[in-house]
Amino acid sequence: MPLKLSVQDKIEIVLIVGDNYKTFREAAEIFNYRHPDKNIHFATVSKIIKKFKAYGNVENRFKKKHQAWVATDEIQNQVMLSAVENPKYSLRKRSALFGVSKDVVAKILKSNKFKPYKPQFSHTLKAGDFDRRFEFCAWFQGELEDNHGMARCILFTDEATFTSNGIVSSQNSRWWNDVNPQFTVRTRDQYSFTTNVWCGIFKNRLVGPFFFRQTMNAQRYLEFLNTSLVGFLNELPRNERQQIWYLHDGATCHSTRNVREFLLHIFNGRVIGRFLDAAWPPRSPDLTPLDFFLWGYLKQKVYLKRPFENVDHLERTIRETCNGITPAVIRNVIKEFSRRTITCLERNGGYVETHVQ
Repeated sequence: MPLKLSVQDKIEIVLIVGDNYKTFREAAEIFNYRHPDKNIHFATVSKIIKKFKAYGNVENRFKKKHQAWVATDEIQNQVMLSAVENPKYSLRKRSALFGVSKDVVAKILKSNKFKPYKPQFSHTLKAGDFDRRFEFCAWFQGELEDNHGMARCILFTDEATFTSNGIVSSQNSRWWNDVNPQFTVRTRDQYSFTTNVWCGIFKNRLVGPFFFRQTMNAQRYLEFLNTSLVGFLNELPRNERQQIWYLHDGATCHSTRNVREFLLHIFNGRVIGRFLDAAWPPRSPDLTPLDFFLWGYLKQKVYLKRPFENVDHLERTIRETCNGITPAVIRNVIKEFSRRTITCLERNGGYVETHVQ
C-alpha cells in the first residue's frame, strides 16, 4: 500500500528543506532517519514542496464534486426556440449565443428528446425532372396494379466507384430535432476512385459484385452484358427469365444504340432506362435501391477497414462485405423502393426526403 503521510509529517519535511536549504534527497534521508517506519523517496519531498509553494499549505486538495447542470427556465426556452428556428446551428454557436457551456446546451436539447441527425447527399433536380419522376412512379404503380409482384421482377443495377482514401463525411453536419427530418444536402462533387463496381438487386439476392479497373464505356458495358449478365440470366428458371425487367440509369454508356438494342432483345422489351418507353428519371438516386441503400452501406463498411494494400485488397473487401448482406435485408430494400414511389407521387415528383437543402 502507498505510504500515507500526515499533515504534521509534511510540515516537518517542509521545515527540513528550509533548514539551510537542504536538497530533496538530503531531506528524504533526514526524515527517514527520524522515522524508520516511514521510508519516503526524494520525489515525495519534491511533490510536497511544489504543493506548498503553489497553495501555501500541505493539505490534500480534493476535487470538487461535480455539480448538476443548472440552467434557468429562460435559458432553456431560448435554447429550444433556437433549435426550432435554426435546427442546423452547432452546439458551439448556441453556447456562444446564450452564454452557457456546450454541455449544458446538449443536455437541454436531449432532455427535450432532440437528437443530432446527419444529412444525406443528393443531386439537384432540374425543372423538368419533377414531371419525369412523377411519370415513372405513376407508370410503376400502374404496373403494380396488374402485377403485385412487379418490384420483385425488376433487376435493379448500377455502378459505383471506390477508392482507398475517399468517402464523403457528414460527421460535422447535424439537424437537431425530436424526430428524424431525413434532411438532404445537395452536392455536385465528383470523386475519382481506383475501381469501378457493378451490382444488381433482384428479388432477395444481391447480384455481383463485378469489377472494372478501367473507366466504364459503352464497349466495356456491352461486353459485360454479353458475358456476365447473360451468364446470370442463364442460371435463372425459365419463368423468371420471361418476367424479369432490367433497370439502369441514364449514364452515357447505358444509352448507346447498341446497348439499347441488345438489352431490348435479351429482355424482350422489358428495359427501364434512358430513351426507352419505360424511362428512368434523371437525378433520382433516392428512388433506386442501389443508391439509397447499397452504395452507402458498402462504403461505410468497406472504408472502416482501411488502409488497403492494393486494388485486389479493396475489391476483396467489397466482395466480402457484399456476401454479408442477407436476403431479409434485400427484401426490405425492395419494399422500400415501392414505398418511395408512392411518396414521390404524393410530392408531385419531389424528393422522397422530407427536407432538402
